[in-house]
Amino acid sequence: MMQPKMLIPCLIALAVLNPLHNSSAYGADIKAPFTSAPENKAQRFQDALTKEFQTGSFHGNALAAADGKVIYRGSFGNADNAKKQPLTADSVFDIASITKQFTAVALLQLQKQGKLTLSEPLAKSIPELAFYPEIT
Repeated sequence: MMQPKMLIPCLIALAVLNPLHNSSAYGADIKAPFTSAPENKAQRFQDALTKEFQTGSFHGNALAAADGKVIYRGSFGNADNAKKQPLTADSVFDIASITKQFTAVALLQLQKQGKLTLSEPLAKSIPELAFYPEIT
């Protein structure tokens, strides 16, 4: 059984690394949301996340896109439990180091597309960071 705190990175990984039409990556219990018309995808995505939220397995924000268009966005749980303040799309999350692997994958994809090399200075792609000439 997946720990609740591990579900958010997994959902992020699924959303980033697999387009929604590739439903084979999502497992048998939530495969169906990604095989129908956009409006059904959104409702089925909502239903699947609501089920996970109700069982205590998911708290957070979710965003799904298909063909470059947002088809679903939703928030589950509280941003501040003590104040019973609900999560919103503007809620801030302390995500620590979970984004490093996604940054690495994005960089490798850009390298594969010939848009950068891992040995060139970062400032070549992001001139605002020229004060870090040693970072590649």
